[in-house]
Amino acid sequence: MFVPGARARAELVHYDMKLHQFLPFLSGIAAAGPTFSNDGKWVVYRSLPDRSLWRSRSDGSNRLQLTSPEMRATWSSISPDGTKVAFLSDSQIFLIDMNVGKPERIIENAGRAAWSPDGNLLLFDRSDGMQVYDLQMRKTAPVPGGQKINGGEWVTQNGLIGAADLSNSQRAYQTFDFKTQKWTPLFTDNVINSTLSLDRKYLFFTTGGTESNLKRVRLSDHQIETITSLKDFRQLRWNGPSELCVAPDGSPILTCDFSTYEIYALNIRWP
Repeated sequence: MFVPGARARAELVHYDMKLHQFLPFLSGIAAAGPTFSNDGKWVVYRSLPDRSLWRSRSDGSNRLQLTSPEMRATWSSISPDGTKVAFLSDSQIFLIDMNVGKPERIIENAGRAAWSPDGNLLLFDRSDGMQVYDLQMRKTAPVPGGQKINGGEWVTQNGLIGAADLSNSQRAYQTFDFKTQKWTPLFTDNVINSTLSLDRKYLFFTTGGTESNLKRVRLSDHQIETITSLKDFRQLRWNGPSELCVAPDGSPILTCDFSTYEIYALNIRWP
């Protein structure tokens, strides 16, 4: 009898922009989706494979488990004041204190969300379009013209960035101005994942297709730069495409799949 077997193993890595190579991040722990506080001192991430939520100092010290594996977090983000974490679990957005507490469910039927710079609003995806949740008023309102836009993030307190899926595997990124109530085209590419840098000056993204790349676009002048090829990089795909994150120093972070897959031959003695 021949039996397939696998040993799941993943490591968090970052691309060193000076050395032009991937290096272990947080000592190469098995984790995904790290998100940082605005001052860069704290990080929240999901451990693998159980997807429980942890927080630590950015150097990996002072680790603390925030949620149990039963919640299976799929996304997280630290509030601008560094006191709370918003995270997604089973299409519901929860809030939890950075020093542990009971998770509070605030939004149902939602996708990933993003904090506004002042920390009073959460921008999130929903099947009927992009929405904004007011944490003080506890009310939700649609983003004008955002019915087909998703993956939104705040560039400024009055400005958003998001993307519309096109029919040919392309994503059309656009920016939105709350003052003018208008969407403006930014760029179009075969984007798999994207995220803003901590200073909100760059949008980093990975592309699909035969020549997968890691790129970034400078929001001030829309200049696109290819950082490195991902053709030979084994991105983690246990639960969909590998998430892309950016460290406080501006280096992009991915989770590398080091799993091994073998075929075993078993000799069986039948009764």
